[in-house]
Amino acid sequence: MNTTRTASRAWRASAALLLTNLLLAACGGGGGGSGGFPGLAAAPAPAPAPQGTQTPATTQDETTPAITTQPSDTTIGQGVAAALKVQTVHATAYQWQRSADGGASWTDVPGANGDRFITGANQLADSGHQLRVRVTGNNGSVTSRAATLTVRRATTAA
Repeated sequence: MNTTRTASRAWRASAALLLTNLLLAACGGGGGGSGGFPGLAAAPAPAPAPQGTQTPATTQDETTPAITTQPSDTTIGQGVAAALKVQTVHATAYQWQRSADGGASWTDVPGANGDRFITGANQLADSGHQLRVRVTGNNGSVTSRAATLTVRRATTAA
């Protein structure tokens, strides 16, 4: 019985020594800076942070304009102005355009140079026209999807 106790104590002492060495190696401790295991170098300390302020380099994707909210199809009554808007990132300029032929050709709308565009009073003949916006930024431009304008006949009270 005495041999069993001695073997058990020896096993526990070896396991404790191994765990201690693993713990010291994991935290970089131990004598001599070797991490606790002969032949196993401790990980080098991280380099100090550079002094001063550094601006990370920006990629083209981080400065290319993008449309995050497209203009919506709009239904209004005859003689009423329509309001369209778009949300963007990295935009420096806007130009709204109108198409009266189903998108085959587009014409710039004079003075419509913001993220919001309010049309003049629309007539029945304007129904079916499409509106879109061209957004420009430092690294290119992008065009929104076309929003269709629907003008309903004004109802009169009888």
